[in-house]
Amino acid sequence: MAKVGRSVLSDTDSSGIGRSVKGLSETDSHDAGMPDVFGVRTADGMLYSFAPICDRRSRVLVLGTMASPASLRQGMYYGHPRNAFWQIVAELCRETKPVANDEKRALLLRRGVALWDTLRSCRREGALDSDIRSAQPNDISSLLAACPDIKAVFLNGGAAYAYYKCYFAAEVKLPYYKMPSTSPANAAGGYTAKFTAWQALKPYLIIN
Repeated sequence: MAKVGRSVLSDTDSSGIGRSVKGLSETDSHDAGMPDVFGVRTADGMLYSFAPICDRRSRVLVLGTMASPASLRQGMYYGHPRNAFWQIVAELCRETKPVANDEKRALLLRRGVALWDTLRSCRREGALDSDIRSAQPNDISSLLAACPDIKAVFLNGGAAYAYYKCYFAAEVKLPYYKMPSTSPANAAGGYTAKFTAWQALKPYLIIN
């Protein structure tokens, strides 16, 4: 079994946040009866989401559904070259679009954005969320408890929104917003329409 992809976790926070969210550390995931895997497709065809990117400075949570094949190959969220997520966040922050995984992670932490997926595991052939089967949710409530300054949740696409409503909306007392998917599969309105909608994220960002 693959071990935790620690490069996705924040190592700038000494508060133990990685141990307070179920599934963030090898020890906790084992003790909770969860598999010690992140960001992989296992031999039996099960997909597992990346570990969250977050720390105690996080002010807003962005949730996708499950990592795409391109993201799994790259080892980072939104890895498809035509996914607009990183360009949108960079533009909102008036920064250059990050390229390396460490640059992407640093941008989010610097600007107060926590990033995860609604699903911990699922089966899916290809990249379409509509093909997801055997879905199991992530422990979003524990992440929010570990990052108490998060004030809102943004759902990247209709599937992420649907899973959030199903599993979390009743217990999480934060405003949440359905956003247009940044995936290239969502061609409606092009980049301009996506960027315009995602400007709703800007009030939650840490911008100097």
